[in-house]
Amino acid sequence: MDKNKGSYVVSTFAGIGKSFFAKKYSSLAIDLEAIPFRHTFVAPDHTQRLQEGDFELLKGLVKQVSPEFPNNYVKEIITQLGRFPLILIVLSLETLVELDTLGIKYSIIYPELSMKNEILDRMRERGNNEEFISKINKTLSSKKEIRAIHERLNPEKLIIAKKGEYLEKILKNEYPELFM
Repeated sequence: MDKNKGSYVVSTFAGIGKSFFAKKYSSLAIDLEAIPFRHTFVAPDHTQRLQEGDFELLKGLVKQVSPEFPNNYVKEIITQLGRFPLILIVLSLETLVELDTLGIKYSIIYPELSMKNEILDRMRERGNNEEFISKINKTLSSKKEIRAIHERLNPEKLIIAKKGEYLEKILKNEYPELFM
């Protein structure tokens, strides 16, 4: 039995174009942002931004981690299986470990390390705060996360994004049948 119910689950690193792609191809893909599942925001303006879907400005802000994460996020991913051909999710090792355990197939799109400055520029352009950008800079300045992906996860595909590439080009190359 196909546990994915005909859907491709694609986990992408920040700044690759997940949100843009899902808006452009809204009948093809859903962007499952993890923020509402991972965090509880205390400040009223943060809660309002969350309700309005203003996720980019919330990244990096002080918040409490939800004790229900990643189980609540995985549950939502499972709920969306079969509803959209593409389910776009954030790159979260703990979420992907759970998907492996459940036998749900997924692919990962990770930028080559030479894309670091390009990714950071994209994040500034879309309005991410400097704390979040600094966190991404630190991640892309080492090979720790990509090593963990190789050691701990079992993706169907591990796609390395090249300089200048966005999610749309990558997905059209990897899943051409979805664009016919």
